[in-house]
Amino acid sequence: MTADLKAAIRLEAAERRPAKISAVATEAQRAAIAERFGLDRVTALSFTGTVRRLPPGVIYEASGEATMTAERVCVVTLEPFLEETTASFEELFTTDPAAASDEDALAGPDEAEVALLEEDSIDLAEIALQYLALELDPHPRSPEALTAADESPAEESESESGGRRPFAGLDRLLAARDRDS
Repeated sequence: MTADLKAAIRLEAAERRPAKISAVATEAQRAAIAERFGLDRVTALSFTGTVRRLPPGVIYEASGEATMTAERVCVVTLEPFLEETTASFEELFTTDPAAASDEDALAGPDEAEVALLEEDSIDLAEIALQYLALELDPHPRSPEALTAADESPAEESESESGGRRPFAGLDRLLAARDRDS
């Protein structure tokens, strides 16, 4: 069994009604994905997806959701923690080169671009992985990590004094300047 996560739907399966697929990554697949994303460990990964044909029949919509739980290192505490990442995706595909370049093939100008397929199937697993990669936090922070404001001494003294104003120090400096002038 290959370590690559594959979940392809052939376009002919979506001709009459939407074709659905779901997958849960095996341990070997999660290890390969962790290496691909530069993560220490992926503990869970699953996704569901659908391919449906849109009118007039040459464009296919691939959509779905993916969830991944990975071991990350907190940028504050430098301790490992588990982070859940979710991603939704929606992409348009066609096998017709004319439809891929035709801006009027879609309902409105706000629609996404149509990607040209060289094969007669769409790998929803690869799309899900790409969207998960985009959703990964570049600066992972453990839920238990203190924020920078929680660690600042100024914040502690403000809470002890009953909540001073943020610019109280500036008021004192302006008052001292006015006395000196």
